[in-house]
Amino acid sequence: TMLCTRVFISRPRLSNRCLASTLDCRIWPITASQFCMGTSIGLVVPLLPLFATELSIPPAQFGLVISMMGLTRLLSNLPATYAADRFGRRPLMVYGVLGSSFAMVGTGLAMSWQELLGWRFVAGMAGTAYMAASQLYLVDISTPQTRAQTQALPSMAFTGGMALGPAIGGMLADGFGVRFPMHCIAALLLATSCLNMALLPETHSHPPSPSPT
Repeated sequence: TMLCTRVFISRPRLSNRCLASTLDCRIWPITASQFCMGTSIGLVVPLLPLFATELSIPPAQFGLVISMMGLTRLLSNLPATYAADRFGRRPLMVYGVLGSSFAMVGTGLAMSWQELLGWRFVAGMAGTAYMAASQLYLVDISTPQTRAQTQALPSMAFTGGMALGPAIGGMLADGFGVRFPMHCIAALLLATSCLNMALLPETHSHPPSPSPT
């Protein structure tokens, strides 16, 4: 009887341990999103110098265009994390990718360095909103046992997208023109935004508002 009792008691513990070490299935849409976002960043790398040549952009202005996205991400990181806590992770993960899609369309249609600068600003803001919310979402759906894997897989996908993006952008530009890859990645990001809306429920519970005294 004592042996049976020991076996019966140990089973729930084993089950809980296995449950805690299982990856949440929501990691896969996020991993796909990270790959697409990384691809969108890498794809632009070989195209911007071609835009500079086509639009006769001077080196100083072209340098500003290149720096704009990184500068925007630097300045908007803290506000994006605040927004993810205030409004939830899901809206930023949906509309951040959607904003990136619009930014790619705008970049593909740009006819001056000022327009490129503006759309790089939009891309930086939208990308930061998505990245901040997705990192918090990954924390929400992970356990201490799965946190490393949960963070590693989307990070690998993002890096893989950045590595493949320049090659994809260069091949598409070589075959169809410098603006065509922008519209392709915009369509992919639009589909990714819809995927996030369909498959990623909100994970952040808003704290109750304090009662007036």
